Amino acid sequence: MKSGVLFLLIFSLVASSVSASELVVEKEDFVGGETLVGQVILDDTPEGSVLREGITLGKVGVKQEIVVFLFEEDKKSYYFYFDIPRTIAEGQYEVRARVRFVENNVLREDVLSKSIDVKKVDSRFEGLEDAIGPDG
Repeated sequence: MKSGVLFLLIFSLVASSVSASELVVEKEDFVGGETLVGQVILDDTPEGSVLREGITLGKVGVKQEIVVFLFEEDKKSYYFYFDIPRTIAEGQYEVRARVRFVENNVLREDVLSKSIDVKKVDSRFEGLEDAIGPDG
């Protein structure tokens, strides 16, 4: 009985410290070479930040090489964008953003994530990619 009460107490403390920040992505379906635009909206935590290096695209254990551009609209809203690699394999990927914030004088970190689906380029447009070249 005591261990159940202790578990509930620890769970409520952990649950209350979870950030309510949000990661928003413009859509959920992409193709290689397309630009993904997203937004990180921080909760009311007074001292929060988003790091450019903390925004990633990947599957379980495998991160894609991307160059992220990050813009701070204000202290609670950050916009970012990056190009999905042209050579990326089809499948489900996760966009992740690391958020750092101070809570009770302790630096904490939260990882926000959003799932996206990357599809192969429609076969009717494959020739167009060759004509345009790798730089678009």
